[in-house]
Order: sequence, then structure tokens, then C-alpha cells
Amino acid sequence: MFKKILGNSHGVTLIETVAAMGISVVLAAGVMRLNQNASKGMARITAKSNLLDFKNDMRRKLGQLDGAGSPLCTSALNTAFGVDATGNETAASLTIGGTVITAGQPLPTAEAIRVESITRSAFVSSAGATQGRCDIVLELTNERDGQIGSYNMTIPISCTVNNTTDNEVVRCSSADGIGNEGLGELMTDGSARDHMIFDTAGADFMTIGPNPDMNSTTGALTIVTSGSNSSTIVGSRNALDLEYNDAILWGPNLDGTDFVGIYGDLDAGKGRLNLDAEIVRIENPVTSSETTLDVEGQINATTVYSSAYYYSSDKNFKKEINDLGIDGSVSDKLENIRGVTYFMRKDEFPEMGFSDRKQIGLIAQEVEEVFPELVQANPISGYKSVAYGNFVAILIEAFKEQREEIRENREMLAYLQGQANMKDYEQDARIEALERENEMLRDELDELRRKVDMILYKEE
Repeated sequence: MFKKILGNSHGVTLIETVAAMGISVVLAAGVMRLNQNASKGMARITAKSNLLDFKNDMRRKLGQLDGAGSPLCTSALNTAFGVDATGNETAASLTIGGTVITAGQPLPTAEAIRVESITRSAFVSSAGATQGRCDIVLELTNERDGQIGSYNMTIPISCTVNNTTDNEVVRCSSADGIGNEGLGELMTDGSARDHMIFDTAGADFMTIGPNPDMNSTTGALTIVTSGSNSSTIVGSRNALDLEYNDAILWGPNLDGTDFVGIYGDLDAGKGRLNLDAEIVRIENPVTSSETTLDVEGQINATTVYSSAYYYSSDKNFKKEINDLGIDGSVSDKLENIRGVTYFMRKDEFPEMGFSDRKQIGLIAQEVEEVFPELVQANPISGYKSVAYGNFVAILIEAFKEQREEIRENREMLAYLQGQANMKDYEQDARIEALERENEMLRDELDELRRKVDMILYKEE
């Protein structure tokens, strides 16, 4: 009888109605929580994507030139941190290619990320070095949705080191009016200096060493370490002549057949060092050709410095041209190659003239397993070398693959955002339906209460 009294037009009891209302409230709260988490997750993905784009953009701009023709890497850092810095330093702001990064302000392209500090860190140089590396370290704080987290963004760059140290030529000037033109000072320690003086007065010769008698020299420049200067080439005139039995001679060789010869000490009548004009040719590009140095064969050198270096890469020279990615992903292959730091075994190979400085590079045998085209063995010694310059083509293709992956990821992100928006619409519709149903349930509950009150009133 009591159940019949509490029943509504649908035959649902009061207890069932209250339970349904509780379940509806719980479901609505859960849906709202899921929606909030999804929104925060998408925001974090977008923020990380913006940070990656910002870092890549800064590294690209640092490699560009400013209006004066100087690398932005040098001019931007000098403006922010000063010149000739040798340690970690902080700056209030840093401007790179029109992008201004300011400590205490939001990071460009990511307003929810605040820049706490700007530091130039890990500045490395050694005595006499002109190259070094420094890292731009940005300490960042995430303030999105009240979630605070700190982390560092490091942008590694290579820069020119402007730092005067011992063992460098520090001054080159001339003292007019005293006969000594072109005085160069070489710093050998903190106070003592060795001087080299070109005297234009008197004979057109210069002697370095204990023999001051210019009449006994046979070269325009003679270096004497002991005894008197003598030469087996009687009557010859050489541009540069060291003392007897240790001579390097510029001029005619022993039999006079070469225009220019460079010889070391004689061993059984044979020169230990000989640059023959038939093998090495140096010409004037104005009067002869554009070839400054033409070498037939290989050049083995410890260190080569050049203002520019070009590979022969004309299409007319090449055949069977294929894309690098034809045999698989270039990026996947790069994962099998290690970048390493190392020291050369200088003492075990003194003839190679290796540097004793710590270096960064690759292992030829490891590169050969992945890209054998980049490795070549010396035909005499068998030791292997890597064509580092040819890695540019590999890195270009790897970059293109990464860009394609980024594009696909962005498309997927856009799709997921669309799906999230669709789910939001569907969830809103379900919540609205639940709210209408809850309103109907409340009306029915009020009606039940009214009927119960009437029954109780009549019984009284």
C-alpha cells in the first residue's frame, strides 16, 4: 500500500528516483572533470610544441648575419653579456634577430611560460684558441592553470673567442725614423719579450743567429745556430737558407733543373723533402688561371685553415643520382652513429702531428657501417678518414624527415583537437538532457510530496 502511494505515473518509487538523481550528479561531475583534464593535456602539448619551435627559431637566427655583416651569435651575445667574457654571466635581456627575451617577462610565442633568468654558461677556450662554445641557458617557469614547474632551455652555439693570452702575437707596429721598420713582439711569458727586427739600412740581407757577417751569407734570409755559415751550393743565391746540413733552400736545386725546390738534409744524394714543379703548381689567377693550388693525388695534413672550401659538385660531373632516403629513413640510420669526445693518441703517432686538445667527432669504423660512402682508407697506412662535409646532405634529408614528422604530428594534433571539441559538444548535449530529466524528476518528487501531505492531512 505504501509503495503504491509513493509511486508516480511511471511506476518508479521515491527511493529509485532519489538514487537516479544521485547517479546523474556523479556522472555530470565526472564528465566535467574529464573535460578539464583533456583541455589541460591539449594545452601542455601546444606549449611544448611552441617551445620547440622557439628554440629552433633562435638557433637559426644565431647563425644569420646582422646589418654590419657579423654573426648574430657574436653581436647579440656581446651586446647582452659583454666582450671577452670567460665564465658564466647573466643578462637582463637578450635580442636575437628582432626577438627580445627579457628576464621576468613571458617567453615570446608562449605567454604562460615566464623567463626567470638568462645565462651564458659553459664558456670554453684554451690558451691560443680562437674558437669556443657557450650555451644560452633560459630558466623558465610554467604558470599555466596554476601549475608551477621550473625547467631550463639550453641553446648550444659556437662562437669566436676574443681573448688575448700568452703565446700570441699581441702587437705589430713600426718605429719610424730610427731605421727599424716593422717591430713585432711575441709574448713568451708575463714580462719578457722576444723581438724580431727588419733593418732596411745597409745590406739587403737579414741574419738570425750568432753570425753577424752579412758578407758570408748566401741567402737573403740566413738562420745560423752555430759556427759560420757555409753552403754546398757555392755561388748560389737562395731566398731562405738555413745553416749547412740543415738547409731548406728556395731557389735552384742541386742540378738546376727545377725552378723552385725545397730540400731537407741530404741522404745519399737524395732530398728528404722535395716539392717538384711538375707535381705542385701555384699560378697567378690574374695572368694564368683561377687555380691557386693544383695537387695531383692526396693531401695529408694535420690541420687546414681556409676562408672558404668548395666541393666539386656540378651535375655534369655526376651520374646515377639517387635520393638518400631510397634505402630507408636517414634519421633512423643516424641513430646508429655516436657523437663522441676523445683525445688523439699523439705520443703513439708522433709523425701525424696530432693535437693534444680534447676533440669532438665520430669514429670512422662506426660511420662506415652505416654510410660507407663517407669513409676512405689511406692507401699507404690503411687508417680511415671521414668526409665530415658530406654529412650536410645527410643532415638535410634528416631535417626534412623531421619536418615531415612534425607536420604529421600537427595534423594529428589538429584532428585530436577537433575530436575533443566534438566530445565537448556531445558531453554538453548529454549534460543538458540530464539536467532536463533532473528537472522533471524534481517536479515529480514535489508532486509526490504534495500527495503524501494531503493523505496525511486527511488522516488527521
